[in-house]
Amino acid sequence: MTISYKNLDLLFMKIEEIIERVKTLNLEPNTYIILGSCPMAIYNLREVSDIDIMVTKKIYDKLKNVGWEYKYKDINDGPLSNGVFEVLTGFRFGTYRPTLSQLLEKAVTIDEVVFSSLGEVRKWKSLLGRPKDMADIKLIDDYLNNQN
Repeated sequence: MTISYKNLDLLFMKIEEIIERVKTLNLEPNTYIILGSCPMAIYNLREVSDIDIMVTKKIYDKLKNVGWEYKYKDINDGPLSNGVFEVLTGFRFGTYRPTLSQLLEKAVTIDEVVFSSLGEVRKWKSLLGRPKDMADIKLIDDYLNNQN
């Protein structure tokens, strides 16, 4: 199957669409943070195809009760999924297990939507070490080096 370059815009979201979609969830302040690669979209480093969110247990249970699908990945990873969203109550990257409170201390807020800091994104991507994470680290490092 061939996908034309023009059609790729349908597969990826820029920051404006991420913010718009997150706002539809009506999440209260201090109950969530956007993770994964979405924070990279703030700096126009790349577009994303899904939205990873860490939420409180109360929010997780609420979403589960309204029909979000449980997605078993492994013993330590059981996100809820609904369309482009994937929601967890915690993230674990090797021995690094940041809490929601810890991530919120360094968060970046754009148009009332809370994103993990670029430094945190770089930290967990370096711990994961997958080829796609290494490519993202290069983008982050290039961006940070050009800011100085």
